[in-house]
Amino acid sequence: MSAPQLSNPSVQSEELTTTGGWGEEWTFSVTVSDDESWDDVNVSLWLNRSGSWWLANYTICTDCGGSNLITFVQHDFDCSDIGSVEYMFNATDYWNYNDSISGTITVEEDDLSIIYITGPPGIDREGFVSSNLQVRVKDTDNDTYLGAGFNTTFWVTVNSTEWDNGTTVPTDANGYSTYNFDPDCNYSVGNRLWKANATYLDNNCYQNATTSSFSFTLTGQLKVNLETPEYQDEYNITNQILHRFNVTTDCSNEGRMSGAETDVNIRPEDGAWEYHDAQEEGTSGWYNYTWDSTGKDKGWYDIQLNATNVTGYYNCLLYTSPSPRDLS
Repeated sequence: MSAPQLSNPSVQSEELTTTGGWGEEWTFSVTVSDDESWDDVNVSLWLNRSGSWWLANYTICTDCGGSNLITFVQHDFDCSDIGSVEYMFNATDYWNYNDSISGTITVEEDDLSIIYITGPPGIDREGFVSSNLQVRVKDTDNDTYLGAGFNTTFWVTVNSTEWDNGTTVPTDANGYSTYNFDPDCNYSVGNRLWKANATYLDNNCYQNATTSSFSFTLTGQLKVNLETPEYQDEYNITNQILHRFNVTTDCSNEGRMSGAETDVNIRPEDGAWEYHDAQEEGTSGWYNYTWDSTGKDKGWYDIQLNATNVTGYYNCLLYTSPSPRDLS
């Protein structure tokens, strides 16, 4: 009688190497032979997990003469197995003659994919309405979505070059992470980017993952502020009446806006509008138009101020009613 013989052990992860994520499917194979062709041989796979050998799988090689390839394909690991893991094949025949052969593999953190779900093409900075930036986190090694409590950090550019400090949002039970983004005045208007990164709070079971960058347009709001005439000012017919105002935005830190196209529209009560272009005072963000009241009817007048065509901002219309002035 002779013992069965083991040779050519091989272990491959889905990456086709002896290194792979704990959630991957692993393929263990070995060649077994026995001089007694009629002999049945028990071929088993053992794994050393946390210092103890554990029977991972076995099969019976029937009439195991010649050369026989034995293959086990299975998921055997979890996050606690990350590191160097020993494996051993054992072959034992009917007479308890046996042979064994062993080796080592490397179990790594599983790979992640952060999947884009939704993000608006445009976001308004003014107001208290947030916009949802949403991703879903998937373990690509075992083809499952993560559950609740997985940290996802969202970053948004505050200008054309700089990213903010990031906001961390945990995943829900289905692996979705949703950031209710409500930009404030730290974010300047224009084409902006956002991205998401995933890391665990409490362990190192997963490789870090980051999305590509997704673009959106952040838009502000122009504001028109009338300095003169003041509310219910009175003038005489033939007066040259200065209309002076500045253009700002929804964020006071941005100051006055130069380069706007502005107009001053004037009408008497129950009358028709007159439309007049205003001029900027240099590049100061102050604008004015002087209205000649000669030949105009007596009474109260309404004013409408428009500011348009500043890149990155919605147009503004300021309508003052009742009128700030009276002709007498």
